[in-house]
Amino acid sequence: MNPIQQPYPESTLLLANDVLKVEIAAPQHYAGTRFGKGGFVTQVTCRSGGDTHTFCTNELEGDGVEAPFQGGSGLCHEFGIMTPVGYDDAQVGEWFPKFDTGLLRRDTPADYDFFADFEIQPFPLSVERGEQELLFISAPLNSRGYAARLEQKLRLVQNRLHIASRLENCGSKPIHTDEYRHNFLAFDGRGPASGVRLRVPFEVDAEVLKVMASVRHNDGCSEICWHQPPAPVFFNKFFPANPSTWWEMEWPEARIGIREEVSRPMSAFHLYATPKTVSPEAFVKISAQPGEVLDWERIYTFYPTKS
Repeated sequence: MNPIQQPYPESTLLLANDVLKVEIAAPQHYAGTRFGKGGFVTQVTCRSGGDTHTFCTNELEGDGVEAPFQGGSGLCHEFGIMTPVGYDDAQVGEWFPKFDTGLLRRDTPADYDFFADFEIQPFPLSVERGEQELLFISAPLNSRGYAARLEQKLRLVQNRLHIASRLENCGSKPIHTDEYRHNFLAFDGRGPASGVRLRVPFEVDAEVLKVMASVRHNDGCSEICWHQPPAPVFFNKFFPANPSTWWEMEWPEARIGIREEVSRPMSAFHLYATPKTVSPEAFVKISAQPGEVLDWERIYTFYPTKS
């Protein structure tokens, strides 16, 4: 692995082979306080059957949704949306860590709000390049005993993007939090009403989707078939009873699909959709005692379908 010297000469870092081109934002790209700054995948382009297709879009782009805009894009990730580290025991004015983002200053006695725009001390972030892979290293900054080193390795293997994460608890306090990738997905810029199908390995209550989509159940799995755009936003939380580790989404019109597999069972599955994007969000629990190292991996497969 060879270090990439700062300041980064490009706004976008690339991984590419004969099938995939993956665009990753350089660390200075994201200035917000919600999403991680390392391994921020903004676009994936896949060659399939003589055609090329894109899979990612920007948060709320073209949707007209009235909600706080926080610069999300593509396969960006976030720690602690449900379980923020060190927030509850921080006094107003004290700092707490948002891993891969920075130390954030608590500015209110109210409960944590991931939409809020906090004062931030970004974590030191370095990047190393190897053959068909990039390694992002977020160095720890200690805050009241909370500290972690995070490594994220992105590599291509044929039609798969592997994102391997390693978190080392470098502090004196235990870490209990959650991590997910938001997955702002749109096949060639098309929203869910273009006939997108989403399959998950647990049963979904069809009533929660109402007139936007139909739901079919088979062998404990659910297939959600979108036929009408959300108006303007759909969001629901699911907590699979079985150890679910995957989801997959297909666009029959172009005969193309994407599948995410997680090396750890989902602790929750959130589904967010707007007229422009569908975001399946597979959460994993992160628990590490001082000195402990935790590894997990997400594998994205981009594949042709029969119909």
